[in-house]
Amino acid sequence: MTNDLHQMAKDISAGWALAETCVDAWNGRRGLVTQKYLPRFTSESEESYKGRLRIAKCSNVFRQAIRGLVNRPFSRPVVVNGQDEIKSWAENVDGRGADMHQFAKRAFESAVVSGWGMIVVDYPPAPENLTEAEARRLSLRPYALLIEAKYILEVRSEYIGGNEQIIYLRYYAGRASNGTDTGRIRIMEMRDGKPVWSDWERMIDGDEWLQVASGQYVGMDELPLVPLMFADRDGMTWAIEPPMIDAADAQVELMQAETDHKHTMTLTAHPMLVGRGVRFPDKMRVGPSQALSFEPVKSETGHMLMPEVDWISPGAAELEHMAKVAQADADRVRELAMQPLVQPASARLVAAVNASERNAMTQAQAWAHIAAHAMTHVCVLAARWMDIEADGIDVSIHTDFTADLGSSDFKDVLAMYQDGALSLRTLLAEAKRRSLLAPNVDIDREEAEVAAALEPLPSDMQGGEG
Repeated sequence: MTNDLHQMAKDISAGWALAETCVDAWNGRRGLVTQKYLPRFTSESEESYKGRLRIAKCSNVFRQAIRGLVNRPFSRPVVVNGQDEIKSWAENVDGRGADMHQFAKRAFESAVVSGWGMIVVDYPPAPENLTEAEARRLSLRPYALLIEAKYILEVRSEYIGGNEQIIYLRYYAGRASNGTDTGRIRIMEMRDGKPVWSDWERMIDGDEWLQVASGQYVGMDELPLVPLMFADRDGMTWAIEPPMIDAADAQVELMQAETDHKHTMTLTAHPMLVGRGVRFPDKMRVGPSQALSFEPVKSETGHMLMPEVDWISPGAAELEHMAKVAQADADRVRELAMQPLVQPASARLVAAVNASERNAMTQAQAWAHIAAHAMTHVCVLAARWMDIEADGIDVSIHTDFTADLGSSDFKDVLAMYQDGALSLRTLLAEAKRRSLLAPNVDIDREEAEVAAALEPLPSDMQGGEG
């Protein structure tokens, strides 16, 4: 038993760590400001390096761009279709108050950053032979738990009946029951054809692990979990490279460029003093309201040298260039982070989407479809826990958000209508799709009213010569 990453996950875990550090609301500001990402200069003293770390600057463009991307598919509410029990359950998916829209958005962002994650649909421990009425009285209900990639330690899968199924999942499940940082590990696995779980905690005074709890997923014939994957796996392994790793690397370069610029600006505000023909005292004070005194120096021939005192600091041209480099790095982070909105989805990602939905999708649209399918499976597992019919359950996430990027192209649609290439119904539908019309606009009624307005007046109402 160990809490270490499995070898196939170790190879890519550095990418997870970098992407997570860039996007994290707290660490994103200072988490990059470490010797790993802001290395120490050759011959730089410890004191100077610590001073450079203290003034380091990190504008988290990566986090802003990622959240802008994530907001696209969640600009409209997530829709859950199915039985009333499922719709009610979807109002509190995780048992902590998050509805399906909030939970799906959080899972989506995690998968965008890390490439993947797992969603476990569990049920609280309950006495055997518990009736439905007793379960309601005890407020027992299934709940969904998002396991982010950084907490997944090992995954195993194999083909069963022609389909790949996960047969083993080991993940970090939080602090130990005694409140220490030794940690708790949960193992979900298929054992003798039955889905079971066990919790393990490490002894405080050693590396020995003890099993502290275990159980079976009663009523299930497979592990109640749903993988959410936004990137391709490395063959049959579960090593998955974060799709936004290039943007994360660019964020590191931005932090380095901004820090170099700020450090140079600091040197400009506090330049170095240089003198020729003078002898400065061993200790001297410089700055506002300080007078400078020095001793003149004689040459080898005994003549007094003409004293020269000056300041050394970076020039304005160098500072301007460094500022432009930092701005270019910031623009590059934004461009790379928004690529999924315009870049066609990979063939393997599109293969995970229904054939009827595969037309020229961007990566972000493919991710939204995959997330919708995953959330549908989450609801199906919840229905199985509640012992209700799962037919008709479907979760819909907004995927037509490329039309939300702007309305400038609507002029072309309008021109096509004016040329007779499009019908009025299509024109109104496109306007509604681009949010130029309110969602509650009835296209049928609008079309009928326009048609009525264009009808000629009856002959007895038409004006004529008297």
